[in-house]
Amino acid sequence: MAILNNPKHERFAQEMAAGKSATDAYTAAGYRPDRKNAAKLRQRDDVSRRIAELLTTRDEMARAATEKAIEELAIDRGWVISKLVENARIALGEVKTSVSVLPKGKSEPIEADVTMRDAAAANRALELLGKELGMFIDRSENVNVVHQVLDDVPTAEEWEAEHSTAH
Repeated sequence: MAILNNPKHERFAQEMAAGKSATDAYTAAGYRPDRKNAAKLRQRDDVSRRIAELLTTRDEMARAATEKAIEELAIDRGWVISKLVENARIALGEVKTSVSVLPKGKSEPIEADVTMRDAAAANRALELLGKELGMFIDRSENVNVVHQVLDDVPTAEEWEAEHSTAH
């Protein structure tokens, strides 16, 4: 689909595709703020098709840019996991790292191999690895609440009476 013939309609579609509300897009297109008319314009076939086209194009461009960055940087799942493991090992103090230190009164830095411990960094790397491997669940996403109404639930007194006579 081509650009809409009405410049205000095209601007409205562009603003909607950029994430603005219908009323804000309507105002940005040069109309006076009017929620009802903004909704009507949003529902026009040509305008709604144009918004959909703009959104699809934007998503395709973002996807292509991401894929290009991944290819250029040679980043993949395995690389990310290996870096997380490396970071965890460094933060746990299992791996020596090289640091440059400028001793007091000296003009040249010296290299020193040290171990560093950073519990927060280690925990975060291990958390990300565990999530990737499916070891943890986000309890807030996996909570099912069931409410059940029972008509035959005895009162405490009825339950006591029933169970105390059985002995």
